[in-house]
Amino acid sequence: MPSFTPRSVLADVEMDEDFVEAVEKFKDTELTPEQMALKIQADRVIYTLNRCLAKLNTVAHFPFLLQNDAELLRKYLSPNEAFFVLEALSEWRLDFDVSDIQPTEFISEYLKIGNINRSPTKKQQPTAVLPEDFPNAQVYQIVDIIFYNKCLQSIIRSTEKPKIDWHVMSLIKLLQDLKNIAKTKLYTTGDEQNAMEKELRRAYKSNVLLTAAIEDLKQQLEKQRKELGDQLNEKLKVFEMYNEKMETVKENFEIEMRKTQRDTEKTMMQKTMESEEAQAFLADEAERVVKRYQDLLQTNLQAEGSSRAKRSKIETQLQNWINTFDQDIGEKQAQFDQLQEEYDQKKAEIDEAQKVIDEQEEEYNRLMAEKAEEEERLYNEMAYQFFLDRSARKIQRYWRAYVEKKATKKKKGKKKK
Repeated sequence: MPSFTPRSVLADVEMDEDFVEAVEKFKDTELTPEQMALKIQADRVIYTLNRCLAKLNTVAHFPFLLQNDAELLRKYLSPNEAFFVLEALSEWRLDFDVSDIQPTEFISEYLKIGNINRSPTKKQQPTAVLPEDFPNAQVYQIVDIIFYNKCLQSIIRSTEKPKIDWHVMSLIKLLQDLKNIAKTKLYTTGDEQNAMEKELRRAYKSNVLLTAAIEDLKQQLEKQRKELGDQLNEKLKVFEMYNEKMETVKENFEIEMRKTQRDTEKTMMQKTMESEEAQAFLADEAERVVKRYQDLLQTNLQAEGSSRAKRSKIETQLQNWINTFDQDIGEKQAQFDQLQEEYDQKKAEIDEAQKVIDEQEEEYNRLMAEKAEEEERLYNEMAYQFFLDRSARKIQRYWRAYVEKKATKKKKGKKKK
């Protein structure tokens, strides 16, 4: 078996973030010697737990590092370190394909090796029996080699969900909880502990009072629930009553609707008969109209002949007038030229006036808008007054009809008696 001396522990110590936080906790505070001694002891305990957790996490990742014929160990360890680790592992009957190793088998083997040289006591017996010359120290050397290799530690930290035995993960979690409890307890003074206990007692009393208040509120809520239930029952009764009324109204409406339908059908039959009589009358009227049309057409034809003669006479007169116009056109052209000149002058004056009008158009539009608004207001007032007068006349007419109808009913009632 080759011998190998690991690197200096002091040269490569890497304290984790929790330990650095614990060391830096009272950095800027002036402490008494007693407080400093307590702090140093607490720092040592936390440091020891941190180192234990870090190395146990490294051991838990052994199956991951040994996968694929220990590819990661061969890649990141020096030749001497890799040879030592693999040769030592071969002594543990790990000369088979490492990728098939179950985590529980490897951890169990490691735990057995860790208990080799423990002295048996009455309460505890050795958990494994190996040859006396078995190199027990190599276990710790292998752990230190991997623990102090920064590349392997970086890979272990960055690996997501590696294949680790759940027993080891439970142990790591329990140690982590132990460390958190130790941090809380070790860095808490007696006065702080008393204050915390006092606060807990106060919270307990407050909780008792709140529990009583909650029970009281529950009783009040139950009472309100019963009251609201009674109110709901009353409202349900009212709802059922209105449903019954709605059913009655619905039945009456259906009866009235059927009656209206019968009356409507009767009226339609009567109107149909009246329509047939009107159609017969209109057919006779159509025959009379056709006869009148024929007579009128004959009269118009006679009038057309007379009109044609008049047209011929008028066309002859018009031709004579055209000849006369052609004779007078020279004089009229001279008059037209004179009038055209006067027109051009007037048009120039009108253009000048139009410019003035355009300048005043905005004021004109505003005045016209005001005029339109005023006219619309007056129209609305007149329309409103007209509708009022018309509505009043309708109301009076309907009232007189109602009074007459009522008086007629009274007279009929007296006659029946």
